[in-house]
Amino acid sequence: MIFKRRRMWREESSLSSAEGPPHGFSSNRQKTKIRFLILLACCALISVSVYNNDYDFRNRELQEESEPNNNDQLVDIVNDHLSEVKQEEEERRTALNSIIEGDRKLNVLTLGGSVTWGASIDDRNDAFPFLLHKNEKLLVTNLAIRATGSYYPAQCISSMLRDREEANVDSNFDVIIFEFSINGLHGFELLFKRLKERFPNALMIYIDLYSMRSGAWPSYDERTVVKEGGGFVYRFPNKGDPTENFDFRNEFINTKDDVPEEVMNLYADDNHHLGVLGHALVEEKIVELMLNHGDFSTEPPPLGSWLGGDRCISWFEDGKIPYIIDIIEGGKMNEWDEEKNKWAIEVQENGTILEYDHDGEEDAPIKLQQMTKCDDAQDPLTSWYPPVVVRIDPEMAISKEAMKQAVSGQLEVKVESNHQGVTKIPDGWTYINAMHKKRRSFHITEISHAGILKPGKNFIYIYPIIEMNRAPFRVTATIMCEACGRLGWNGDVW
Repeated sequence: MIFKRRRMWREESSLSSAEGPPHGFSSNRQKTKIRFLILLACCALISVSVYNNDYDFRNRELQEESEPNNNDQLVDIVNDHLSEVKQEEEERRTALNSIIEGDRKLNVLTLGGSVTWGASIDDRNDAFPFLLHKNEKLLVTNLAIRATGSYYPAQCISSMLRDREEANVDSNFDVIIFEFSINGLHGFELLFKRLKERFPNALMIYIDLYSMRSGAWPSYDERTVVKEGGGFVYRFPNKGDPTENFDFRNEFINTKDDVPEEVMNLYADDNHHLGVLGHALVEEKIVELMLNHGDFSTEPPPLGSWLGGDRCISWFEDGKIPYIIDIIEGGKMNEWDEEKNKWAIEVQENGTILEYDHDGEEDAPIKLQQMTKCDDAQDPLTSWYPPVVVRIDPEMAISKEAMKQAVSGQLEVKVESNHQGVTKIPDGWTYINAMHKKRRSFHITEISHAGILKPGKNFIYIYPIIEMNRAPFRVTATIMCEACGRLGWNGDVW
């Protein structure tokens, strides 16, 4: 079934490639400006002459008015726009309902970073996962994590579903949506393979975004993985056929002195996250892909396998850790970003000892997720966080002795001048450089191999070997993944 809108957007030739498909954008303003116009018209407190153009908050065409100072006419225009938006939403809703049999509802899983989470907009309910959830036929589970790329869900997706109250590890998803091009794509292929193994018939959609502030990760390989796996790619902010090979850099960055205002209006004030208009465009294109490429006429097929799953514990968003992990000495749980409610175990000057109870029957590799930030991407020495060394022992007394050795200066570790690695380290210790692979200038998490767990109790000692004055080493999660090994992914997921 091919779904077409009754009314097409006006094309702007100045934003389109002469030889390629039209990708023109209509001029617009944020939804708050629409509300402001209504207030002006109703109160008639100031002249509205400067508003001789009115913009639809869903990127619809510019309306030219012959009498810009007529308050009554302005109210009518705004109301007509809002009515038209609601009508188009209703058309999509009706079309979507028509391809879903009976009382069945579609389960939709959204995975991504802070954009999918809903950051930098006044109301998270205006983010595209929540817009999708407003459709009575869609049940959306949003597992986005701020400041996190695809590497964490790649190794922890079954734990993420198991640990969320509104989610269920046994859920059967009809549609799965990915958004990681800004925060990082490491491990994406593993994530896609794991979800394809578990949900073989799900409609897979990858949203390729671009940050006006920091660009985006190269995504050719990941887009290829999705397409070869039977999924679809939407490259923002293409407003035409969502499957077109739109390239933000070629359309705007490499060919124009300034990105047009109508494109900038799709972003939040930080020029990094999407704004209300951008989320509305993404939601619209997802629905189009569902209408044109989804097969939802029958009940979902039986679930596939998790292949042993994973066991990941994150306290990044709530500061809560279960009984299997305990802070023994030298560390504290701290809400280091109170505005955004971000938590971490902060490693103190003499190091931190954690107790971890491994209930498996075999040795298992464990990884730590930690915060990273670098003032200058070209200079690793501008990292906010110190490099650390880690060792794992089966007895607390051994960890205590390791702490005494490190604090007294008897631990011989030679770190490279750029902190990227070490030239000398004693047996049993693991080095973590505390830098993101791309040395991002904003806070973002990274995952590093920490060592091997033995069945039963383990004591993990983390020691900062170089003093850094900006922030303590911050641990936000621990990761174990049996499925990763079964799919041939061992060690670091790169």
